[in-house]
Amino acid sequence: MNCRKIEGVNSYLSLQRQVGAHGLFEVSYAGSKGTHLFMPAVVRNNPPSSYLASLQNLNVRATTTVPDPLGRPNSGGGTFNVPLYALASPYLGYASVNSFYDASGNSSFNSALISYRWQARHLTMYTNFRWSKSLDNASDSSPDKFALSTGSVGGGQYSFGATAASDRSVSTYNIPYAWNLVAVYDLPYGKGQRFGASAWKPLQLAFGNWNISGVQRLTTGYPFTPTIAADNFIDTVHTHEIRPNIVPGVPLVNPDWIRKCPGGNLCAPYVNYSAFELPPAGQLGNAPRTISGITGPLVQTLDLSVQKNFSLGEKRRIQIRVDALNALNHPVFRTAPNVGGGTDLFGNYPSFNWTAGTLQSVYTSWAAANPATAFPISDPRGAAALSSFQNMVLSQQNASGTLPSNFYTTPLPAHFSTTPANSFNILDPSGNGFKYYEVRNNINSGTAIGGGLQNNTRLNQQRYLQFGIKIYF
Repeated sequence: MNCRKIEGVNSYLSLQRQVGAHGLFEVSYAGSKGTHLFMPAVVRNNPPSSYLASLQNLNVRATTTVPDPLGRPNSGGGTFNVPLYALASPYLGYASVNSFYDASGNSSFNSALISYRWQARHLTMYTNFRWSKSLDNASDSSPDKFALSTGSVGGGQYSFGATAASDRSVSTYNIPYAWNLVAVYDLPYGKGQRFGASAWKPLQLAFGNWNISGVQRLTTGYPFTPTIAADNFIDTVHTHEIRPNIVPGVPLVNPDWIRKCPGGNLCAPYVNYSAFELPPAGQLGNAPRTISGITGPLVQTLDLSVQKNFSLGEKRRIQIRVDALNALNHPVFRTAPNVGGGTDLFGNYPSFNWTAGTLQSVYTSWAAANPATAFPISDPRGAAALSSFQNMVLSQQNASGTLPSNFYTTPLPAHFSTTPANSFNILDPSGNGFKYYEVRNNINSGTAIGGGLQNNTRLNQQRYLQFGIKIYF
């Protein structure tokens, strides 16, 4: 256990200058640094990667269970089964060994704020713009995946033997840009005011002591946390934490995504699949824990409030108010939070073990969907195509009938997520068409949702009106 004293340092600097009789301009900096922060639960029973690779080459999943070599019985007195990966682990025979309070975490936060305030007797206006960046290698230390509304990635790849530094990226709650405008106006009408000071009492009662205020916000969204649903032939204890590979030079946001169709099964996903690929079986992907280049669409909300005060002597008053949250009813979307699934781009891996029979089933299904370009196996041309297809795949399998671990690790073509699987040519001599076909068919397996957007209920995604009465005494 690496448990050390948590350390934190905060810094702040502000410069202000008065502008005219009513204005105040301010430039400020705020920063913090945390060290020896607690990581989430960390897996301490990982087998050697060489052992996992040997199982994969034998077409044996590391999660396959076998009788306990130590002969331990289960609670019912029967045979106790353990997964194969636990047989080569530091703690023989134990499927899951985690440590808590590992103080390998660290964080940093830096922000710059520019603000301007203008204040007169009846009107106050305030606006600010903030640029900030929060970095860490674990945004929370809770074993509860719902600890943060922004989502958690559990122990990250640190849990699978990677360094803590490999998980360092922008925080899951990082919002780089935010602009706010606040205005408060007191209607100058009634006793002691600029207008209506000597007006008829009922008019003063009706039009006096009104207050109108509003808050306009524009912010960027939270960063995307790329994961795959599968255990990647490593274990079944910590799924939804292994990350895909990232392909450099490819747009991260899907060019096919349009604002008129932001989310749902009939819309193109927000995240561009072509920017990612499956890592080799049994290995960790190289994508960062969070990706600042993929944030949800711009968040825009306007909150309004109208208040009327009735004085009941010097200290007592009654306030009647109406508040409109997200008054213009702007939709608010976000990339899905990782709560044990939700941000998974890829589901389960396609099969690494094929036979002539299973490949014939694939060909038959694909040919039926492409009658204009493919021939059934009853046709000599179809039989020849099937034979060539079978040879192309089977010739790459080893003596145990297993494809190479990196067989499905291939860059995906543009428009991949909106292209039906049957549109890919599985007879492509390069083999890529068959790979695309299989990966496309397995995208949404294992609870993967495919990089889509969802409503951000925390930011009042729908217009909300509330009426209230306050009594001050």
